[in-house]
Amino acid sequence: MSRKRFASILLCLIMAISLASTAMALDPGPDFYVTDEAGVLSRETVDYVISVNSELEELCGGQIVIVLVDYFGDVYADEFTVSLFNDWQVSGSGMLLAASTQENRGGITVGSEIEGSFPDSMKSQYLDRYFWDDFDDGSYDEAVTNLVGSLYDWYQDEYARNGDGISFFERLISFIIRNIFLIIFLVLVLMIVLADRSRYRRYYFGLGIPIPRYHFWYIFGGPHHRYRGPRPPRGPRPPRGGFGGPRPPRGSGFGGRSGGGFGGRSGRSGGSFRGGGGRSGGGFGGRR
Repeated sequence: MSRKRFASILLCLIMAISLASTAMALDPGPDFYVTDEAGVLSRETVDYVISVNSELEELCGGQIVIVLVDYFGDVYADEFTVSLFNDWQVSGSGMLLAASTQENRGGITVGSEIEGSFPDSMKSQYLDRYFWDDFDDGSYDEAVTNLVGSLYDWYQDEYARNGDGISFFERLISFIIRNIFLIIFLVLVLMIVLADRSRYRRYYFGLGIPIPRYHFWYIFGGPHHRYRGPRPPRGPRPPRGGFGGPRPPRGSGFGGRSGGGFGGRSGRSGGSFRGGGGRSGGGFGGRR
């Protein structure tokens, strides 16, 4: 190997080590929440990130730290990000985003208190949806403000579910808004059940007997729904032999014989009468 080639390789190694050591030894900026070593963010964006963090720390103690550099060098983005997170002592419920403007690499790491709620898949999802498109186009202010705003919304939703840092009244309003249709449905069902229970009690009270226990499924066909009012009283049962009246005694009737005498000619006479009858029937997300 020639001396010239050896010197070139050595120089490259020195520059790589220098870049890596510079990146790993990066100190936070004066605003802590925003360290813009690449010099690509406006003052408005920096102030926005600071204001969001002020509200976030008051809400739950969380932090969203943004770090932009020109190069990571030979250091992987996840190693760089995790090292800064630990060295800068970001809160256990905080996040740190680090990205290099010249390499288009970077990612998010989070504290141990929220790593179960904000896994690697969510980190990649948030970066793809709110950050990378604008960042790759050089719209760094839009990329940072969109990502920070969406992460703040995530904190609000997460801690509203857990009930941390939010008053009871705020949690109640949030619950009602998210479940308004379910609440209306349950209220209607309750009103129907109460009205049917009242009808059930009136039914047994009218019968003059103890009121049995009511069950909500009686609205689909309880005993008080099958009842159609009192039955009319039955009339007296007709005697056997049909509706023609009692059977006459033997030896009498219109077609019988006369036992008396008669002083003249007597002709034969006879007749009969029949009674009638009828019928019935019913970790880490980003670009390394």
